[in-house]
Amino acid sequence: MLRTRTVLRIAALVPFLLVGCGDDPLVPNVGNGGLTAEIDGQSFVAQFATASILAGQVFVNAGGSDQRAIGFQFPDGATTSYTIGTGNPISVGVTIGTDSWLAGGTVGSGTLNVTVLTTERVEGTFSFIVEPSPGSTGTLSVTNGQFAIAF
Repeated sequence: MLRTRTVLRIAALVPFLLVGCGDDPLVPNVGNGGLTAEIDGQSFVAQFATASILAGQVFVNAGGSDQRAIGFQFPDGATTSYTIGTGNPISVGVTIGTDSWLAGGTVGSGTLNVTVLTTERVEGTFSFIVEPSPGSTGTLSVTNGQFAIAF
């Protein structure tokens, strides 16, 4: 039952991956704002990256015309490190075309390090192993992730 609720909660994040949040997309150069990572060893440089705060949660979403997107959410509050696991308040979604992968609670693994969190911007690093949602196959490795995005 817990796994089902976790998957449903994480699945709710997927629509944000496709449309984004916030109103200040930035260029993909992480030093000036954006998000980069490697998805299964292939470079991903987001063409848009947005961040927003809603109901005490920070939402980070990034994607591009290649139909790849990464999104994650975590509590608004402080700079800290989060590890995906039971009871930890972080969830992640990755989409490639129409396929999607998720992590959060008992699904997947990984870490998110929030290094800057102000009223103006959020920055940090991440790496995740995400599990396939129904209809997708295999796990994905998301490594060397970096983000620096204005609200």
